[in-house]
Amino acid sequence: MSSDKKHNNNLTWPFSVTRFSAVILLGVIFFLLPGNNCNAATISLQTRVRVTVQGNKARLQLTITNNGNETAENIAIKILFQGRRRQISGLGGIGPAKDIKTRISLNIPSNIHGQLPIYITVSYQQDGTRRSQGLVAIAQTDTNSPASIDLRAAAVNKKDRVYRLTILAPTIKNGAITLVGHGPDGISFSPAQQQIKLINGQAQAYFTIIPTASQTVAMSCDLYWVAISSSPGYQEAVVTSAPFTYQPPGGNQGGNHLYIIAMGLGFLAFILTVCRGKKNAGTTIFVDILTIAAVWAALFAILPWRDIISPSIATGGDTASHYYTLHYLVKTLLPQGHISGWTMGNYAGFPILQFYFPLPFLIMKVFSLAMPLTVAFKLVTLLGTFLLPVSIYLMLRDLSIPFPGPALGAALSLLFLNHPANSMWGGNLLSTLAGEFSYSLSMALAILLMGSLYRGAVNNSRIIINAVLIFLVGFSHGYPLLFVEAVSIFLLFNIDDFTRRFIYLLKVYALGFLFLALWLIPLLAFGKFTTPYHTIWQIDTWKQIIPPLILPAAVGGAFFSPFIFILRKRLTAEAMTVTSYLWFALAISAVLYYAGPALGLVDIRFVPFGQLLTLIICAAGAGYLSSCFTKERIIAALLVLLIPCVIFWADGHKGSIPSWAKWNYSGFQKKAAWPLFKEINQTLAGNLNQPRVAVENSPQNNIFGSSRAFESLPLFAGRATLEGLYMQASPSAPFVFYIQSLISKSASRPFPQYHYDAMNFNRARPRLIIFNVRDLLLRSKKAKKAVRQARGYQLYKTIGPYELWRLTGNPGKYVVPLNIQPLVYKGNNVKEAAFQWFTNDHDLKIPIIFPQPGQKLPADAIPITSIKEPLPRRPLNMPPCEISEKIRPQGLDITTTCLERPVLIKVSYHPNWRVRGADTIYQVTPAFMLIYPRMGHITMDYKNGKFDYWGEILSGLGIFILIINLPFAVISRWRLGLLSRIRRLISHGDFMTGKLPCRRTIIIAVIGLLIIGTAVTSFQLKKILQKNPQRLFNAAIRDKDTRRYAAARQNFALVIKALPQSDMARNARYYIAACYYLQGLDSKAAAAFNKVIESDPHSPWRASAYYHLGILSIRNHDVNSGRRYLNMVLKKFPNGKMADYAKDKLRSL
Repeated sequence: MSSDKKHNNNLTWPFSVTRFSAVILLGVIFFLLPGNNCNAATISLQTRVRVTVQGNKARLQLTITNNGNETAENIAIKILFQGRRRQISGLGGIGPAKDIKTRISLNIPSNIHGQLPIYITVSYQQDGTRRSQGLVAIAQTDTNSPASIDLRAAAVNKKDRVYRLTILAPTIKNGAITLVGHGPDGISFSPAQQQIKLINGQAQAYFTIIPTASQTVAMSCDLYWVAISSSPGYQEAVVTSAPFTYQPPGGNQGGNHLYIIAMGLGFLAFILTVCRGKKNAGTTIFVDILTIAAVWAALFAILPWRDIISPSIATGGDTASHYYTLHYLVKTLLPQGHISGWTMGNYAGFPILQFYFPLPFLIMKVFSLAMPLTVAFKLVTLLGTFLLPVSIYLMLRDLSIPFPGPALGAALSLLFLNHPANSMWGGNLLSTLAGEFSYSLSMALAILLMGSLYRGAVNNSRIIINAVLIFLVGFSHGYPLLFVEAVSIFLLFNIDDFTRRFIYLLKVYALGFLFLALWLIPLLAFGKFTTPYHTIWQIDTWKQIIPPLILPAAVGGAFFSPFIFILRKRLTAEAMTVTSYLWFALAISAVLYYAGPALGLVDIRFVPFGQLLTLIICAAGAGYLSSCFTKERIIAALLVLLIPCVIFWADGHKGSIPSWAKWNYSGFQKKAAWPLFKEINQTLAGNLNQPRVAVENSPQNNIFGSSRAFESLPLFAGRATLEGLYMQASPSAPFVFYIQSLISKSASRPFPQYHYDAMNFNRARPRLIIFNVRDLLLRSKKAKKAVRQARGYQLYKTIGPYELWRLTGNPGKYVVPLNIQPLVYKGNNVKEAAFQWFTNDHDLKIPIIFPQPGQKLPADAIPITSIKEPLPRRPLNMPPCEISEKIRPQGLDITTTCLERPVLIKVSYHPNWRVRGADTIYQVTPAFMLIYPRMGHITMDYKNGKFDYWGEILSGLGIFILIINLPFAVISRWRLGLLSRIRRLISHGDFMTGKLPCRRTIIIAVIGLLIIGTAVTSFQLKKILQKNPQRLFNAAIRDKDTRRYAAARQNFALVIKALPQSDMARNARYYIAACYYLQGLDSKAAAAFNKVIESDPHSPWRASAYYHLGILSIRNHDVNSGRRYLNMVLKKFPNGKMADYAKDKLRSL
């Protein structure tokens, strides 16, 4: 009898255990061999350049060959020649042993001859990291001139990366030589160039090579130096090179030992599995524990723990700005009994932690009870990373995956955590280090919730536990909660148990919502006072979705799943359901990715769940299959052997994680540029009552630890600044980034629905005054040059490469009486109208009120329905008055004699502002507040409103339900009595006396409604997706490139209609004209190019429009008009590339 039972529960078919063992061993080898760095995928590009000179043109033919064994993705070329920059992108990738060729034409200035250096940088993408190489070519206009300079380079101090250059130039004797260094993007030369005085035709110079903060991977390349001797109209240049190698610092100082421990624990788990007896649950649990310990040891091995436990303030990407949030929460908000509140520090003020996720910061506060706050911050940023393997293990246990599936799933999490394909999507270590630690924590909790929710729905249990998990997931980050909510629909796909499961999920989510209500209701209620951000991410290659590190496990999951179906009779009844559940979750990640922009969400945030689920499916499939065979113990042992192999494979692909982690956790204070950063902050030091500080956006700020370092001015200098981390949380953000574009060489341009303009300090000045900016910090040479050509700025200090400027004529007040009667806007789309007003140069002194529902309007206000020039202007003829203000972290105190007249408050509007001494707070352009004082002393405070109180009441109700469900005897008796009374009350109600339809009818009706609702939603979603401006724009570009000009124009027109204020609309207007031009419809093209010029005086396409109008005129035999347009290009845009084209065309005439 027992023999028959054993026979029925185990597999006996031609595919024997021996063959399956061979498959597993092949899998081990597949994981093991590529994990070794010696056999890892490599890219080795060789670039050959041929330069020919014909007249005033230098023609380059570049041949780029890939001598490695992996494809180099996204090839791009940058060229610097005679002060002009060119960039060529869209060259695609180069496969192993393949090459690409491209031709480039450069204009040679007519006033110089000789040997002219061409600085070339070829960049490519590998494993999600941008890499590059530099080289130098010479364009020789005079082939008969012999070289008179001998240049040689050699490394004299490899540790400090110092190179010596030796120059021999006997014919020049005591003349001057200029030395210029060139290399890949990840390094800089110190100095960038040198002017050397020869003595008897000889000289030496020294250069130090400094890797930039962005260079987080090892490199081996050639560096180039050019020696240039110049005389009037003639230039001689020679090139030399020297090899350079760089190994970035980083990693845990005891990393090798921890890695060995991790491998040892993995092999110990294998040995225990081999030796365990049948049904030995204790050994199984011990193997699971060893596996998680091994995974943690592997994670510990790549992190710099001495830096993590040091008291410095963490840096790196967004992480640097998150610390200010923690500091403000601990020092200001929590002492007042709040977890969110107002900060004046960024974006003209915004409600901090109302539109971001408080849980990680609250955990940091708890940790800080036992350690310094800075250390608590660093440790909690890694909490989600270390929780993820445990969450996957517990999820697979909840799904009843057989041994060793849960342990293997925990190990496979290393592949996801270590993969380098992105640093912004969320979940993996690079994203965590970039500042996405809230997402990492929420993702780990969401995986735990997926398993617990499944088990709870099946067993009708864990209502309280799952509701608490929903609260924790949502309180950490919103995207993982949306994902789990969508996945839980699967649990209703059971017609026999539909009603019970529906009620179960209703209870769980209702209680979870009650817990979240304290924070969630204000977030939903005040959404209109935020700035939406839902860009569409551009995926360049499938390797970004399934990177090479994850690929083997993804293939394994796809391989195992069909066998689960084939062997379903040999498995538990739940196996097919669980497998379907996981594949359904994978499908949901894809659906949400495509639907995200239509729902106002960032699409790419859902891709990490898809990546992680491929690993979970692999582990689940391996666990199921191991239980199918008679020799289950051998198969399990072979699968456990995969665990150290996974650790080895993941460690071989950790890439830049160790160096990036060291850069982050060493902190501000350990950066070489800390003294410079400290001096700048000390110079700017003050308090919130002083005017704001504006900072040029520059990637060179990364020398301090993050390009966003100066967003923390409120922390380090006590001063308010314009930009901050949480750009969606403030209605002032679009205006702040528009100002940034006017004062920065490298503007960030984050919101695709708005447009940005070129650097212009004259146009920036009135807008800086509107935002009460007095101090301006500039970094780039372009900005320093531009500000000197503008009026109203005064240089007051130079600190290293930074300059501090002060706006002259700014009274420096946050509270200002107005001299012009405000207008009242009664049209549509308030945000678009405000931005249109802010970008208009003529009406910035005319305030416009945007009334809220139910507000009583000023009696003398002038109504308008659109922002059209010129706006009505009515001066207020009132005597001078006095006003003073005191700024508090969450309020203002105002003393004034300006009674019953409009007073502008240069602080962002929010409905939670309260005022004493005035009747109403109005929202006024750009996104500020306006009051009409009734009393001489006015107090304004940011306080909780009705939505906050409703949230507190509902969360209190949720806590009450939690308390009465605690497993204590007294509470249980009281709860049972309460429920009994509720049941008796319900049983006497008339609403229960009617006859109800049968249960099956209700279920069929509900499922039918779900199907109909899904179909209608899918249809509407498809329509919305088709109308998405970004997708329309991309489709229009494809139509243009494939010469479907009519379709392209139609889609470009839809983009303009959808987002008229955006950069996409600007581009679309130009491309409409370009389509007419390419199609040969000259009259329509001319009209469209004229529209580009007339509709937007700051369009970046104006130069090209003038140029093409000139070409069209010449093409239609109107040469005089053609000359006029081309000369307008030279006059209005003398430094642009279109000026070069215009010169060439004029010469040809």
